[in-house]
Amino acid sequence: MKETINQIESLVRNSKIGKHKHFHSADRKQSQSTILASIVIVSNSVISVLLVLRLLSQNLVWPTYTGLCLAIVATACTGYQTFRRLDRTSELHRGIGNSYLEIAYRCRLILAQFEDGTISDEELSQKSAVLLDDYQAVNRAAEPLSTSKRDFEFAKSAYANSLESSQEVSVHSKRH
Repeated sequence: MKETINQIESLVRNSKIGKHKHFHSADRKQSQSTILASIVIVSNSVISVLLVLRLLSQNLVWPTYTGLCLAIVATACTGYQTFRRLDRTSELHRGIGNSYLEIAYRCRLILAQFEDGTISDEELSQKSAVLLDDYQAVNRAAEPLSTSKRDFEFAKSAYANSLESSQEVSVHSKRH
């Protein structure tokens, strides 16, 4: 049973790291989308002002060229945002992160039930096999969603910090 428990605890750790990794990636993609959308909005606003300037003063040539350059920038940002589907990808990363979080909660529940004696060794083995299958299914679903090395490093750090804070809470609760 010790190996089964170790396997479940490993699933908890890996699930929490996966959650942090995909949430970080979702935040990064959402930030990129927001920045690109802001550039497009500002560019279009400035283009409108330049167009009015050009119409009011027939002698000014610079508003035309400046507006043309900003239109190219806005078009490039819109094209990139559309091609990368940043908003949709962000939603998918959050969904995967939530799936990992669900597995971590289920693992903790099963471990608690086992410690309380409400499930047998056999039930623990069966439930751990189901959890492993579910974890592998989430991994397969996450394959098309790339994450960066920075996302992974952030996830490991976030997981380590969550362990430290949970140890501080347990030490504090034992004192009272």
